[in-house]
Amino acid sequence: MHRTRQKIIAGLILLSSISCFAADMEFTDKIRSITTNIIESASDIQKKVVAITDFTDLEGNITNLGRFFAEEITITLVQEAKQLNIIDRLQLSRLLADKHISNQGIIDPALAKQIAQVSGAEVIITGTVYPVANSVYLSVKIIDVISAKIYAAGSEIIARDRILYDL
Repeated sequence: MHRTRQKIIAGLILLSSISCFAADMEFTDKIRSITTNIIESASDIQKKVVAITDFTDLEGNITNLGRFFAEEITITLVQEAKQLNIIDRLQLSRLLADKHISNQGIIDPALAKQIAQVSGAEVIITGTVYPVANSVYLSVKIIDVISAKIYAAGSEIIARDRILYDL
């Protein structure tokens, strides 16, 4: 009886670990999918210098969740898009602060042009992220810094995993 109980507990722990791993894999797969679309879009429009901003909630506020997704997309882009020059969002924030330009998370045409002037970026990757039930909704846009034209956009619904619940 005691051994059977131990086996059941061990099985539940294993099942829990597998489901957490599967959720982590889904998250990773979705980020890779978004990043692949960004790489293809940047290649299609022949842009090489990309700035990534912090992602916001629906009201334009920068959140930890938004920062997290921007960072994950940055890391994946750097790993997979050797043809692109990626300007890190933290470095971009410093450049903007040095020029006394406020980055409040909202990208308007004037801010996009200022980002281009201080960083050399040709396009900006920005996005919106917000929790929905047991998921997170993520939308990403690639915006031209001169015309503010949206070259590409996409969205994903990502199941919350341990990391996303903590954010």
